[in-house]
Amino acid sequence: MKITALIKAPAIVAALLSGVIATGVAEAQSRFFGYYANNGYIEENHDHTTVTQIWASYADRNTATSVIMQELAQAKARGIKAIVGVESFVFDVGSSGNASCPFRQQNSASTHWNTFVNALVSNGYLVPNNPGASTIAAFYPVDEPELCGLTDSSGQAHAALRHAVNTIRNHPYTSNFPLAVLASKKYGNAQKGIQLFDWAGLDNYSVSTSEYLSQFATFESRLLGHQRSILVPQASQGGFMSSYGSWHQPQPIIDHFLSNPRAIGLMPFLWGHHDTTGVRGIPELREAYSGIGKHIKLGTPLPLRAALGCWGSGGLFECQASAQYGVPPYTYTWNTQQGFGDFAVYHTMCGYPYLATVTVRDSAGNQVTRNTTLNCPIGSQPR
Repeated sequence: MKITALIKAPAIVAALLSGVIATGVAEAQSRFFGYYANNGYIEENHDHTTVTQIWASYADRNTATSVIMQELAQAKARGIKAIVGVESFVFDVGSSGNASCPFRQQNSASTHWNTFVNALVSNGYLVPNNPGASTIAAFYPVDEPELCGLTDSSGQAHAALRHAVNTIRNHPYTSNFPLAVLASKKYGNAQKGIQLFDWAGLDNYSVSTSEYLSQFATFESRLLGHQRSILVPQASQGGFMSSYGSWHQPQPIIDHFLSNPRAIGLMPFLWGHHDTTGVRGIPELREAYSGIGKHIKLGTPLPLRAALGCWGSGGLFECQASAQYGVPPYTYTWNTQQGFGDFAVYHTMCGYPYLATVTVRDSAGNQVTRNTTLNCPIGSQPR
């Protein structure tokens, strides 16, 4: 996610993880949820997130280390995991300020990585070769490699990207920690590189919800069998995100996530930022994503959802209601005497619109009401 405004914020980076993380290159045993770009916001959303992704793409490794340690302390204190951005330690990312593209091979990467890992161990955030006992769930070597000069070459992943990945995997303390990456819509020229990772996500904020999900399905089809995927929907408005249009609708995203066994994580972009309105400031998104997060983290039911569809002509209509989530079984109350569970029949007078209404209740007492207008031209007959 190469967004300049992001790297200027003091609070920038978070991700998502749920449950127990599996060992290293193996698949994770559970799902995770959180927000990309969440540094400084852990206190606000830890009640429904299971991981935070720490952004620390600074040219100065001391600065990167300091930011990472501060965020890890916050995560550990709240019992959540962290996906840690480590570009500064495994790439040559420039000489000052924020890491700047294109990234180049860091020939001293093993030395820098060893120093960093020893600091993680001494501070209690990393248990050697034990992701489950560590605050760190995964390492994030680079964001959108295809946009930072790390494209495939001669049918292989870029040499600098391979070198960075091998630096982490060849270290005796981090050899079995998962490696994660997010790619942009231009990932096509870095597919071999993306296949080096255990978890891979896709972002594309300028397309509709349905188009994003279609592109995500294509992205997944190009991953290797052992790789897991991460959904990264657009979840913000205004400011530096103004050119990307409206946020993605959360319900189709959530449905896809829950029905897709390959998807390990859901990571809306983003919770909060000084130059845009994220999930925290958009009630519709906050309710939806808090619900899915608590479902993953605590096992609480997802909010009850209902839909109503009707069809017919000449004053005779049939209606069908459906319910999801909440606490089954459901009961249905119609504004007609001919209601039979989730099905109902209406007799109306053509030329006079009539409102069909159903109230769906789950066994926990939650309820949702849906309605639709029934109408037919004067003089028409049932077919």
